[in-house]
Amino acid sequence: MQMFSLVCLSSGDSGVLVGEFNTSNQQVRLMTQLLKFKGPGPAKDKTLVHLQHRQVSLILYTLISSVATGTIFITLIILCIVIISHRRWPLRSGSSSQDELLLLGLLLSSSSVLFSGLDRTSLPDRTLEVLCSVRLWTLSVGHTAGFAALFTRTWRVYCLCSIKKKQRTRLQETGCVPLWILLLDVFVLTFWQILDPLRWVVLQHSLEEYLDDQDILIRSYSEQCSSTNMDLWLTAVYGYKAPLLGLGCFLAWNIRTADLGPPAVSCALLALSMFSMTVFSMSGVSGSVLTSSDPSVQFCLCSVLLLSCNLLILIGLFGPQ
Repeated sequence: MQMFSLVCLSSGDSGVLVGEFNTSNQQVRLMTQLLKFKGPGPAKDKTLVHLQHRQVSLILYTLISSVATGTIFITLIILCIVIISHRRWPLRSGSSSQDELLLLGLLLSSSSVLFSGLDRTSLPDRTLEVLCSVRLWTLSVGHTAGFAALFTRTWRVYCLCSIKKKQRTRLQETGCVPLWILLLDVFVLTFWQILDPLRWVVLQHSLEEYLDDQDILIRSYSEQCSSTNMDLWLTAVYGYKAPLLGLGCFLAWNIRTADLGPPAVSCALLALSMFSMTVFSMSGVSGSVLTSSDPSVQFCLCSVLLLSCNLLILIGLFGPQ
């Protein structure tokens, strides 16, 4: 004969015996005395689920925003110098318009960092939805403008080093390249904004067991900008930017050892800038996908990669030679 005890768990660590089960006669004997739980409250009838909000900490946002503000300030100073005294500034591989376009792209992409760490705790929902669009446009257009300027410079150097003298009149056509790349980017972003605008959504993550109490589970959640067909629009954006980045790296590899003389910027630095933009862009996209469940890590990783790329380009192309 085997006896099994029926125990009702209290809200504390102990339990209360409420009956016994006899396996020989298949009978249950319940205790008739008044049950008294020793815990601080009644027994739990279900597992409790606590919600935990994952968000970017104020300290982390302040630190990275300070670096982004410094990068924006440096970019503005260089942009003012190029605009005001472009005759004295060493325009080392192309016209001043390419320098201005590149600096404008770096300025916009650095500004997107300031909008990335904000959430519902700091701003109302309506403002956050507007910032979702602002962040998308500043990041995408800034990246495209910076890449278009670098790509045009690299293409011109490649043509100067590769084509024959009678064919160098084709270099005049390269001025339209940044315009077409920017128009393509604006075209996709406009349709995205009209057909499937970004919204502030809540993402539920997997359950995590609370170590101090086996009857409590922690469900973490985070908030981010998203749309109904987010994957489709991202595929469209990456679909035309990835081949252009690959072509830019191909051109940069072919001009890395070229020599255009003292007035021109070092071809090695120009190639390094193109390689840096490609590597940091791919790393940023991959890191954003892999860390989407942790806003703090995602914000820190993507912002550091973006600002590092911009600073490297500023130092390489506009720093002292």
